[in-house]
Amino acid sequence: MTPGESVSMLRHSWLMFVVITFVNAAIWWFRGRPEMAKNPALTWGYRRLILGFLIYGNIPWLILGAVFELPRAFRGPLLIAFAITIVVYWIAGVWWLAFGGGAEQLAAHPGILRGPPRDAWTIKVQVLSILGATLVGGVLVSIFFVFVAVPPILR
Repeated sequence: MTPGESVSMLRHSWLMFVVITFVNAAIWWFRGRPEMAKNPALTWGYRRLILGFLIYGNIPWLILGAVFELPRAFRGPLLIAFAITIVVYWIAGVWWLAFGGGAEQLAAHPGILRGPPRDAWTIKVQVLSILGATLVGGVLVSIFFVFVAVPPILR
């Protein structure tokens, strides 16, 4: 750490996200316990879904942690890796939910998703509408910054 860097909570905020990921996994496990008691065949599916969430859910936060903990020379490439990881996860997650059987797995394992959607079609519609709204919002924000917020370059 150089003298100009601060030792603040922000520097170690990535640890908070790792802890939150583990807390979410524990909540999902405890919410699924009644279903596993009714149908023990679901236990392996809960374990696989929660373990996948723990592994894949913590990779971006560990990359972000490396940005703060490693020397300054590594920060640029690691920030790019963090951003790429997030984009790849969005694409892979939507693909898994919509086409890879993820919605069916989530519907078959109550407690992981909160609320009433217990059929795969509802889960797919919700995810795809959230994705559509996010893309439309991103395009509108980009248009705003290009045409309204950023003044033209004067020569």
